[in-house]
Amino acid sequence: MTDKFLNNVILDDCLNYLPQLNEESVDMAFIDVPYFTKGNRVFDFKSKDTRKKIRKSYNTYMGKWDVFENEETYFSWIEKVLDGCWRVLKDNGAMYLFVKDGFMSFFMKLLTKHKYHFKNVLIWGKRNPLQNILHTNYNQALEVMVFAIKNKEKKKSTPLIHNNLKQQTIQVPRDISNHDYEINMHNYLLTSICQKPERITIMELEEKSHKTQKPIEVLLKPILVSSNPNSIVLDCCCGVGSIPHASKLLKRNFYACEINPIYHKYADLRLKNELQGFSVSKRTKFVIQRLLALNKKRKPLSEYMGGT
Repeated sequence: MTDKFLNNVILDDCLNYLPQLNEESVDMAFIDVPYFTKGNRVFDFKSKDTRKKIRKSYNTYMGKWDVFENEETYFSWIEKVLDGCWRVLKDNGAMYLFVKDGFMSFFMKLLTKHKYHFKNVLIWGKRNPLQNILHTNYNQALEVMVFAIKNKEKKKSTPLIHNNLKQQTIQVPRDISNHDYEINMHNYLLTSICQKPERITIMELEEKSHKTQKPIEVLLKPILVSSNPNSIVLDCCCGVGSIPHASKLLKRNFYACEINPIYHKYADLRLKNELQGFSVSKRTKFVIQRLLALNKKRKPLSEYMGGT
């Protein structure tokens, strides 16, 4: 019987989508949930003298998908997502969640409450963060990712799949990038923010892009560590498809859904290689080619992996 969900991005609410997946069918979940930024402020930059606009306005509004009535409503939704993912994850399967740093303590409590075992926090460092537009604070150069596992037996906390990456460096040609790619088990990831040609331009939207699109390069390590080739990676808030795309490039399968019809359209076209103006950067292509080449040197796990 054909699995209609496998390697397809489904247009659906994740709370409706998750119950349709088979129980314990997913090796890892990797989700960039809404941050509930609670902001809808427009900043206009005008000259103090002439009052003329001196740079483009900036709107803190992320989109309808990021709007919740209050924190209670937001965390109630997060709990439902965690429950839905717990049902479809295999025992001790990995859960990765991008979270707003101010909500870390809440997420830790919710994970424990819903039978996940917290393992670690991964920090994404951005080489080129957006500037603090009011010049009243530090630039926001870090994002937080929580790593936990489904935990039926509270005494057992060994991940279902855990490929220990042997520390080494992929030498990236200088005509492609000034930065080499580090393979290691550090809980710190350093990349640039998502930029063109990987940054997707969405013509139907006024803001022209998904404001929180993640670069493929920051997604590679969690997928390499917590899944194997042909494993199934779940992303039930996939936006414009970055996590499914990274999974596909690393020869993994995926389950994915997106509630926003415009984002869904672009994610679907992207994964079918039919999205005009989009391509993976030369650097990312080179890194993935080298990772896949390393993977072929030793079976079933790569030369740079220590085993499960």
